[in-house]
Amino acid sequence: MMTQNPQEVQLKEVVEKLEHALLTPVLAGELTGWVTTVQDASDDLDEQIRPFLEVLHAEYKEIVKADNELMSKVEQLVAEEKKFLLQLEEFRRDLHLLAERAPTVFSDEAKCADERAKVEKEGMKILTQIKRQQMAVTAWLSEAVYRDRGPVD
Repeated sequence: MMTQNPQEVQLKEVVEKLEHALLTPVLAGELTGWVTTVQDASDDLDEQIRPFLEVLHAEYKEIVKADNELMSKVEQLVAEEKKFLLQLEEFRRDLHLLAERAPTVFSDEAKCADERAKVEKEGMKILTQIKRQQMAVTAWLSEAVYRDRGPVD
């Protein structure tokens, strides 16, 4: 089993923080506080994602260096990464819009229920993508380094 580098540890912490924020139920009168908590966690994720992606890029290079036949898998990983970053931008934009609207609904927070649900769904999708990307890179790196390429005899 590979040890986690500091970027992976920090990313895991912010992923857990955002997941906790997103999954916390919104109590009556607490929508603005919920949004603020999600924004703080989202800001932390935004700060940690770039250093983490640098680590992944180094691992992509290792995969290709160890087994050039896996270049198509690395290209898939890069495409998924680009898609994920666009989803992250959309999530942060929708979260910002919700943050602007939340204080205006006062006691009728149900008016923002659809927007809040959308932000929650987008956020959880992003967290799943991060975990999926980590697992895929680990799997392909392991395959590249440890795969048996020759005859047994």
